[in-house]
Amino acid sequence: MNRQIEAVQALVARLPEVYQPVYGYPELSGQASRATQDRLEDIRQVYRALSNQLGRPLRVLDLGCAQGYLSFSLAELGASVVGVEMLTENAELCRKLASLNPHLDVNFVEGRIEDYVASLEGGRFDIVLLLSVIHHVAFHVSPEAASETVTRLRSCAPVLLAELAVAEEPLYWAAALPADPASMFGDALFLREIRHTGTHLSDVTRPLFFVSDAYWFVAGEVGEIQHARRGGHRFAKRSFRHSRTYLLSDDRVLKVLSIQGEDADVNRKELEGEVAFLRDVEGDGAYPRIIAVDEDSRSLFLVREKIDGQLLIDAIDAGQPFDSYLVVKDILAECIALERRGLYHQDIRVWNVLARGEGRFCLIDYGAISPIKSDCFWPQNIYIAFLIFVRELLSAPQILVGPIREIGVTPHGFPGNWSHWVAGLAKRPLPDWNFEQMLEVLQTAFEDRGGAAIEPQSAHEALLKMLEESVTVVARTQNEAACRASEDNAHTAGLVRVETERVSNLHNDLLGLLREHGSLKDEQGALRQAVTDQQALFAQVGQRIGHVDEQLEALRGLAAAGRTDAHSLQAQLSQAVGQLRSIEERLGQLEARTEENFSTMLASHQQMARELSEVRARVFRRGFWDRLFTK
Repeated sequence: MNRQIEAVQALVARLPEVYQPVYGYPELSGQASRATQDRLEDIRQVYRALSNQLGRPLRVLDLGCAQGYLSFSLAELGASVVGVEMLTENAELCRKLASLNPHLDVNFVEGRIEDYVASLEGGRFDIVLLLSVIHHVAFHVSPEAASETVTRLRSCAPVLLAELAVAEEPLYWAAALPADPASMFGDALFLREIRHTGTHLSDVTRPLFFVSDAYWFVAGEVGEIQHARRGGHRFAKRSFRHSRTYLLSDDRVLKVLSIQGEDADVNRKELEGEVAFLRDVEGDGAYPRIIAVDEDSRSLFLVREKIDGQLLIDAIDAGQPFDSYLVVKDILAECIALERRGLYHQDIRVWNVLARGEGRFCLIDYGAISPIKSDCFWPQNIYIAFLIFVRELLSAPQILVGPIREIGVTPHGFPGNWSHWVAGLAKRPLPDWNFEQMLEVLQTAFEDRGGAAIEPQSAHEALLKMLEESVTVVARTQNEAACRASEDNAHTAGLVRVETERVSNLHNDLLGLLREHGSLKDEQGALRQAVTDQQALFAQVGQRIGHVDEQLEALRGLAAAGRTDAHSLQAQLSQAVGQLRSIEERLGQLEARTEENFSTMLASHQQMARELSEVRARVFRRGFWDRLFTK
């Protein structure tokens, strides 16, 4: 065990950064840069919800897994995990920890994430973790490469959990990031910020997104996306097509309403109204039950029970037959129930009616239900607006919706029994109208079906009919023009999207060129400095060459002087040699004379010594020395 700890400790010591806790070794995790537990709890919640939805353990890909803490933690839940890490030191630690935990199904691959994703096959993983890594691809490769990597991941796995660096960070990669981080996910059907988390790099937080075209995730619950609608229906306000999304599964409806942009206030008001109404009527069985309400910084989310059926506008577009009388009777009955509560549906239109089958119909768009007794559109009067709804219904499938709502309030604009119904209503003062009365008059008008339409009986009625028809023609002409303009606008919008994508690509290319230009400028600066250094070196060499030339010239002068001196010295040397020889001869002569004189002196000395000895002998004989020393 001690050897294992020592081996792990040695690998940890080699890490360039202890980014995450070291799995299984809390004593080695004290210096971890990121607090990972908060993100881990959210990721575990997503994992458990999706695993329950699919009824099996999940396959997880952890891109940029660092020291593998999240990979091991998900493997604990039963996941089969593959971690991809670029740094060799991180990958070696991950593999060592995996070998020490053989009961966990986790494997690690060393390599770049964009290379791994490029070769990834679809259907291999259920969840992909992309946590604070894609900005490195955006900066070091290109923003386009980062977008392509994310797009491919969306096509290869149903759920992407992505934590993104943002352009507000005071760090070098910020210039390569989009202003809106969510734009990285394109037109994903479901996009939700799970949380914002701080990092050790700056005070700016990073969003963690749940991204999917197959599942939604709200209030801890995952639902399958079986059908999706942008904006709700084909007559929806164009801006709603970008700010409202409806996701349907077997038994759930999820409404996603944007709280960014021009529709933010309208969307919030509508959702709050729908929630208030459905909670107020909960339990009476007539309306769907709310399952969850949630929001993030971008969107509002409402999950409710799904009512089986088909939008009436879709049935009309599909050419399916329906009984207009049954539609109006059922909607009137619902309006009566609402009116008794002091409530009114402010947008009764063919796209807010659901055909439930077996000749039954009901209203949807519960956010339009309000205690205010007024329609949301002209002519505001709730009962006159209902008559126009009926006329639009009867004109199907030639329904046109534009800036002018067609007038249909006189009996002469309605066919058959319907004209009798309107004529019966017209006999009563408008302030006395109510939906219960409208239903009673309708049932009376249809007691004998097949009746002929009422024709004008007076010049006044004929003039009123003619006036209504004229206004209707004008309104229809204006609406047709508006529809054509809408189609043109749609075409133009398509062209704008294409141009926007092209400009975006050009922008990405420009960023790449700017990075290359920056690199070239750096290289050019380095080359200029190198040239300057070389020029300085050449100047120094030139100076040294000048000094060498001077020295060579001096040496040449010395050499020339040296040659002259050499001749003089040679003559002097020859003379000196001659003198030396003369001296040698004289020395030889002196030696001979000295030797001769020495011999003479020696002989003389010897003679003097002999004579002195004789003198001494004579003196001693005479007692001279005794007398001398006695004195």
